[in-house]
Amino acid sequence: MISALSRAKKLISICTLLLLAAACVSPEQAQRNREARLANQFPDPADRVGMYIMFQSNETFIVQYFPSEVSRDVVLSRMDQWCVNAGLGSVAVTAEEPNFRSFNATLAGGETREVRSFQVNCNS
Repeated sequence: MISALSRAKKLISICTLLLLAAACVSPEQAQRNREARLANQFPDPADRVGMYIMFQSNETFIVQYFPSEVSRDVVLSRMDQWCVNAGLGSVAVTAEEPNFRSFNATLAGGETREVRSFQVNCNS
């Protein structure tokens, strides 16, 4: 007879595998998802130029961008306006640098590009 704990472990394992399989998307779909997210966060198309993705992690925002298209200062300036629009403060302040500061991302079509990342806090 299988114990309840053993059943629970198997069920958790199966659920985890299903979630991982559902989370796996093609590079094309991942790019569409990022673009849709950025369009929602930055309604002006000019503010999305050079952006890879921006997401919240606790009280901090992780901002990732293509350094070949846009400078860190321009991205930080865009985040200033984003903080104001979101009602979270009047200025974006660079937080401690994350360990994954720079990496190569594979985009739709197989293109690989350098992406840089930094953390931002919105302050008044």
